[in-house]
This record gives sequence, C-alpha cells and structure tokens, in this order.
Amino acid sequence: MSSGRIQIAALLFILLSVAVPISSAGANIDAVRYIIDLDISQNNTAVGRVEIIFNATDAKGLTFLLDNNLSVQTLRLGRESLIFQRFGDTVDVEFKRPVHGTNNLVVEYTGFLDESVDSHSWANLDSDGSFAVYEANWYPNIPGDRATAEIHIKTQPGWTSISNGVLIESSPENGMFSWFVDTPEIGFSFASGRYWEQQDYEKHIPVSCYLQSVQPDCAETLRKSVSFFSRRFGDYSYPKMALVEVGGGLKGGHGDNSLVIMSSDILSSPKFTEFLAHEAAHSWFGGMITANDSKWLTEGFATYAGVMYLENLDSSLARDALSSKRKEYLKVKSTGRDKAILSAKGEYDDVFHATVYSKGALVLHMLRSVVGEETFSPILRDYVEGYRGGSASVADFQALSENVSGMELEWFFDQWLRSTVVPDYYFETAETEFDGSVYTVQAVVGESSTADFKMPVDIIFVTDKGNTSKRVWIDSGAAEVEFQSTSRPVYLEIDREGWILESRRSNNRRVLRYPLSFFGLRLLISNLVRSLQPGF
Repeated sequence: MSSGRIQIAALLFILLSVAVPISSAGANIDAVRYIIDLDISQNNTAVGRVEIIFNATDAKGLTFLLDNNLSVQTLRLGRESLIFQRFGDTVDVEFKRPVHGTNNLVVEYTGFLDESVDSHSWANLDSDGSFAVYEANWYPNIPGDRATAEIHIKTQPGWTSISNGVLIESSPENGMFSWFVDTPEIGFSFASGRYWEQQDYEKHIPVSCYLQSVQPDCAETLRKSVSFFSRRFGDYSYPKMALVEVGGGLKGGHGDNSLVIMSSDILSSPKFTEFLAHEAAHSWFGGMITANDSKWLTEGFATYAGVMYLENLDSSLARDALSSKRKEYLKVKSTGRDKAILSAKGEYDDVFHATVYSKGALVLHMLRSVVGEETFSPILRDYVEGYRGGSASVADFQALSENVSGMELEWFFDQWLRSTVVPDYYFETAETEFDGSVYTVQAVVGESSTADFKMPVDIIFVTDKGNTSKRVWIDSGAAEVEFQSTSRPVYLEIDREGWILESRRSNNRRVLRYPLSFFGLRLLISNLVRSLQPGF
C-alpha cells in the first residue's frame, strides 16, 4: 500500500459515520467510501477495479450503476463471488446471506468509455484525451448516496489526470495520478490529457485551469467567480477548484464538487464567462447541496448564479443574459412543448434546457423581485448553510424562503413551478387630467392570461423632468394606479426593468404624448420598433 493510501486509511474510521444511508435492494445500505483504480493507458480501453466500502443492516443485496459499455468481470463481497443481474446501467447484486456492519464490495470491469446524451458526450476515451462525468457511471456507484473517495488513474505517460478533491500522488512520467475526496459527495469525475496548467489562488485555495489552448484569463476568471459566490452564498467547501479543457464532443460543460470540465468551443466562446460561472456555481448547487426532487435546484440555481456573476461585472451583461433566457423559453413555449418546471425530469433536450435552466433562472429572478434584495441574499446564504453537505427539496427551499421573508409564497411557487401559464400585462386605460398646476394620471393595468395570476408589478411614470414608480399587486383581474406631477406626463410603462417573465412586452408602454424634442423622436422610434416586434 502506498504512503498516500496508508494516511487515508487512518481516516476511514472517522469517515464511516458521515454519509447518509439510503435504501438499496430493500435494505439499509450506506456507501461510505469508494477506492477507484482506473487504467486507461492502453488501446482506448478502460480497465477498472473499485472497492465500495459500505455499512449495512440486514442487507440481502444492493444495486449499483455502471455504464452498459463496461462489462463486469469480477464481483466479490470480501472473498465470496456474487450473483448479479444486469438491466442496462443497473446492476442488482444478491448477497449469499444477510450482511451487517462494514463491508467491502469489489467490482472489476472493462470496456469503452463512450456515453452520449442528446449528442453531448458525457464520457469519451481516445488518443487525444479522456474524460467522464459522474452521470456517465464510469465507475460502480450506489445512486444518490454521498461518500468519500480515493481515485487512482493510470493514463498514458506524459498525460495529466485531474479529478475531484486534492492530489495526493503523481508520477507524470508513468501516467499515475491519485486524488482524495475527504468530504462525502454524490459523484466523481475526471479528465486526462496533455495540459499546461494556469494557476491562481483564492485565499489559500489553489484555482487552476488545465488547458490545451491559449486562454490567458482562465484562472483569474475562475478565481473571481469562486470569490464572488463565496461572498454571496457562503464559504467554498473544497480544497481546490480546477477547470479542465476537453474535446470529444462534450459541447458544453459539467461542474461538480471542485471540478469543472469544459469543451474547447466554450472556452473560446463570447459566453465563456457566464458559462464558467454557471459550472463553478455547481460546487454550491449540486456539490454542497444535491436536489431531492427537481433539477431546478441545481441547474436553475447555477444558471441564475451565472447571471448574478455577470451583474457583478456589468448590469447590462446580466440584462442581456436574462433577455436571452426569456426568448429561449418563449420560443419553446410557442411550439406547445413546454412543461412545468417540476414536471421536467431530466431529458436534457431543448425543452428541458429552456424550462429548467432558462425559465428556472427567471423564476429566481422574480423571487428576488418579490421578496426584495435585502431578503433574497439571506435566503440563498441560509439555504446553502442549512443544507450544506446534504440534499434539499423544492418544499425545503420554499419553506426557508417563507421563513426568511415572512411571506406566504405558495402562490408564487405554484404558478411558476407547477404551471406553464405566463402572464401578459397591458394598460386597459390611461387618462390624464390637469387642474392648472398638477397633472393626475389614472391607469388600469390588466393581465390577459386565463389564470388567476398573482404578481407585484412595478409601474413607472415618466414626465418631462423625471420619473417615479409604484408597485401594484395584480391578482385575478386588474389594478388601478395613480400618479401626480407638476411636470407634463410623457408615458407609463409596466415592469421597465424586466423582472417578470411575460409572454409579450411590446404592449407594456402607454405613451401619453410625444414631446417635440429629440427625446420624443427616440420614443416614437422605440414604439414603432416595439409594434413591429410584438412577440418575444
């Protein structure tokens, strides 16, 4: 046993009590630790040996996942060979007798790492480089159970392997790398290839980019995102943060605890900064907290975290990103294929992305508007701190949001997460009166969807000399709003800042008059453009 393994073994007794038990094959099975040995050094073939250390109470068997391209060669509990049945990626194991206490299941397997979902590769092994995200089931894993890990990867000499956790051994000339994850996590990923490393530090935490192309600001951008999220959501939990560039058809990125894997085309994309922030945010939403019942709690949250990071850099970047997400969702909705967020269960197609990622981010943006900035920030921090190292449901997040805000929010979560209805606000009427010194504008704001939609709506009143705004609640009908001013009114506008996901925004403005000025000309042109683009 190597010195690294001896040191880690000494920690085992401490770690055995950390993970949360789950039910497997009708018995309590608690995965505690994975010892993963993977050889990808020869002939584009993966050869693996994994030891799963688990606690059991009267267990007659267990179930683990392993990619269907990988064949089980040996399966042992201690020294006894076991019988198993396989259904695609699912392997059901039968024990010869009920087992108790701490046990060691050894799985030896071989095959090809080649897993794709909707034309995006989740695992790839070739002569240019290799990677696998944990959802590809590249190692035997008990689904949904947190555990620590020791990960040993043998790759081609001269290559570097990067995984979750901290590097404990490396021998580049022999292609040997070992990583240790000392906090219980849901899954583990890796990437291997020829890289040059770019490094920065967030306080004492090393932040690295392992690159195949020139990206001069990668490590700095990654560090800044980690720093920003630590301030907004709570301290970063992991001993390092690494981004690894890969090819092989990933066509995007993947983030989990302490590791981001990203395809080369994204690194050179104008959307790199937002994309990187999204994946880095998964260390909080997906790593520190896993989702019990909806990917909205991971993908929607990470998507909005990316928007928040852009907002920190330049508010116009955030507005553009939100506008893009609104258009993406409404485009899918116009086809009639959209789903309620809580009905989208992980198909990872364009509907799922538009619903869970894009609309999911907009839902958080609207929650921020409803509860206020001074409340929204504590909600996110309390959510991370309260569920760090565990899992949460949508009901958990709703209850926490209600507790922090002091508001009843069932109506909000119901209409935005369980429904596909989107509101459309407009001015039913707008009348101006002048008594010789004060202008009074009275307007009625309506909502044209068939649902009894409830939202707070900001109405801005623009005059020759400035503007004021009021918030009105529209619930099951219309709402009246009144403004007074000593300067001449110009126009009224609904939700000027774009907080609310509406089906149309072209009818949000009611012009009261066009001033004979450059401002009036711009207003006229703007309204003409709106009238020609009545859709998204």
